[in-house]
Amino acid sequence: MWTTRLVPRVFKSPSILRQTSLITSVLQRNFCFRWGKKYRDIYGPSSWNTPEKRYDSNHRMGQVKERTQDPLYIDDRIKHIDGGISAYITRLHDEKIYDIPLRSMAFILYNEAREKRNEKLVYKRFEENYHRLISTSIVAREAFGGLWACYQSNCASLEGIAFWEEKLKELAQDLHPTWIKELLQAFNNNKQLKASHMNKIIDEYLKPRLLEVWDPKLLYNQRTMNDLIVEFKKLNYYDEEIFEKIIDSLLVKKRIQNIYFFETFHQFMNEVNENPKGSLYQKWTEKINQFEEKHYTADFKWRYNAEERRRRTHKELVARRDEFDWEDFVEVETTDEREERERKRIEEEQQRKYSVYNKELFVKQVKKYRAEGKTMIEMMVYLDVDEEALENAFQAISQEEQLERLEELRKENKLPFAEGTTV
Repeated sequence: MWTTRLVPRVFKSPSILRQTSLITSVLQRNFCFRWGKKYRDIYGPSSWNTPEKRYDSNHRMGQVKERTQDPLYIDDRIKHIDGGISAYITRLHDEKIYDIPLRSMAFILYNEAREKRNEKLVYKRFEENYHRLISTSIVAREAFGGLWACYQSNCASLEGIAFWEEKLKELAQDLHPTWIKELLQAFNNNKQLKASHMNKIIDEYLKPRLLEVWDPKLLYNQRTMNDLIVEFKKLNYYDEEIFEKIIDSLLVKKRIQNIYFFETFHQFMNEVNENPKGSLYQKWTEKINQFEEKHYTADFKWRYNAEERRRRTHKELVARRDEFDWEDFVEVETTDEREERERKRIEEEQQRKYSVYNKELFVKQVKKYRAEGKTMIEMMVYLDVDEEALENAFQAISQEEQLERLEELRKENKLPFAEGTTV
């Protein structure tokens, strides 16, 4: 049976009271909304975030599993229903139980700092219990959350910051580059510690992790590289190995995503190259020329002045409007080119469609997909065949490649057996 007591004590807003009274009247009729986004903020019958399941409800549920793997996640969209992080902190002070597991401390500190509540009492009570915690098992994400909150809020003592730094150092091998970037941003907002303190942590723990995961996680992430450059400049941190990685990554890019990233990268490279006190003084001149030749496109030339290393003002753009030629910025496809592209597309579509009925065409299509790096499941979907047909095609391709290799060896007189013998 549904109960009529759905309004928690902490709800004071009239809009919330109206929503919960609506839920009450609906549930009393033994009826439930059909799940849909338009009802998400009122009632979610297939999720956990209902007023019935709050900690101060008589009918609260047990431990709830979030729909995310992030241990610091909290759903801000239904904060007006479940109270958000404020409900956790209120309960913490009401029950005066501060020796909670370390992962719960990280969760509360991170989300409190994210909402800019910055209650020094919470930090003080937690720091009093750090030495007598029952559960200290955390993952790298939680260690990051605790330290990020200490840096960002400016509410933790130096002892509290040192505690979370030790936890982060223990789990530094599992940090994600985005977390490192956010950690540097939070530190630059901190007013308790000097830049040299973070520079030492970067050298010992964060730099090795960045270099380790650079290719898989940073090579194609221009935004993170851009933010790292900005934070390194604020910390006055210049490391030759990291900077070489950055410029080498930029040179292999097909394009720079926007004018703001281009401005940051171009200014950064010139500053490092022209710094007489740095170890890279005048070593990047050739690479800067390659960067400008590849990425200083007509669009960027219109909006960015490479000689003065700044974006052009609106007045400058208006004054240069007569120099604008739209053909420099837009590639117009001719009718012949469009017809040729469409013809090739139709031809490929027909080959794929009729390859099922022709063995040679089928093998040719499989070879093409394999050269493109498609998986076996993708081939089965594209060609609408079963696994046995693909295996037969792979076998035919293998035999064909072996015959081609033997023919090459025969022409070079390098056959491992006499010609005419059975192999």
